[in-house]
Amino acid sequence: MGNIGGIARWAVAQRHFPLAEPVLARSRQEIQKSNDDPNTFALIELGLIAVAASANKTAALDHLASYLTDLAYHLPQGAPCRALSQQIQDLKTLTPAGELKRFSRAEALAALGL
Repeated sequence: MGNIGGIARWAVAQRHFPLAEPVLARSRQEIQKSNDDPNTFALIELGLIAVAASANKTAALDHLASYLTDLAYHLPQGAPCRALSQQIQDLKTLTPAGELKRFSRAEALAALGL
C-alpha cells in the first residue's frame, strides 16, 4: 500500500486524476481485507489523497462520496465501521453545508456497521 500512496501523492502533485483512478480501484479491492483501524485509516487516506488529484471540485466530491460508500458497504462490522464513521464526521466539519448530503449514504451505512 505504501507504493500506492506514493502514486496517489504524485497524481495530486500533477493534478492528474487519470493516474489516481487506478489508486482508487486498487483501494476498493483492498477494502474487504481491511479488518482493523490502521488498515481502514490507510484506505480512507488513500481515497482522500487520490480524489484530491481532480481539479474539478464537484467531480472530486462525487468520487469521494462514491469511494466512502464503497468502503461503508464492504468494511466488516465493528472497529473498521467505527473508524469510517469517525472519519466521515471529521470530513463533514471541512465540507460546506450544501455538500453534506453527498456523504449521507456512506454515513448511514457506516453507522449500521457499528
